[in-house]
Amino acid sequence: MRPPVSTSAIYEDLKKKIMKGEIRSGEFLFETQLAEAYGVSRTPVRQAIKLLDADGLLANIPRKGTYVKFLSAEDVISVYQAAEALEGMAVALLALQEDYDFSVLEKLNRKMQESLQDSDITAWCKLDESFHAEICKSCGNEIIAHLYDSLKINMRRVRVFYSSLWHDKETSCKEHMELVRHLKEGKGEDASALIRHHYRSVINHAVTILNLESSGSKIKTLPL
Repeated sequence: MRPPVSTSAIYEDLKKKIMKGEIRSGEFLFETQLAEAYGVSRTPVRQAIKLLDADGLLANIPRKGTYVKFLSAEDVISVYQAAEALEGMAVALLALQEDYDFSVLEKLNRKMQESLQDSDITAWCKLDESFHAEICKSCGNEIIAHLYDSLKINMRRVRVFYSSLWHDKETSCKEHMELVRHLKEGKGEDASALIRHHYRSVINHAVTILNLESSGSKIKTLPL
């Protein structure tokens, strides 16, 4: 007899499939079908769907059902504006940490450079996520760390559906090196300014690409 599948296991499995694009934007999640697929009652499936909805991954149409949200251009920009705000404060706080081991960030960035040399973009993206998450996790503010961790879910979706948005990865690695230098020297304001420039470069590159793909009204870029 197969052991029962928990709510958390269903949640993680569905989230992974959404992140990878196996469950596509606009696709409905039907409790009965999912319960049958996982071999459980509808209760753990319903609870898992509520968790996904809390993550901002789902939307609901009354009397029709719950589906995976589409990512609009505005969604992409909003995600990175939120990241800019959170990480801008995180680097300012991390610069004040006297006992933080900055070699952790240096090692991550070095691995990112190695992944570029190997043309392993998947590895680069994972390491880039780890680099920025490490900053927020180690800044000493648990709320920032928690909010950034929640934001990562939507940032991963951006990577899946808008992979063409990524700007110059070599430039990102150079900016990471400069950021670590500011942090080691305790220059929180310089670090915050660099994060602002870093994220706004990504946002503006995204705006440029999305405007080229759109036949509607154009989105304005942000000042660096």
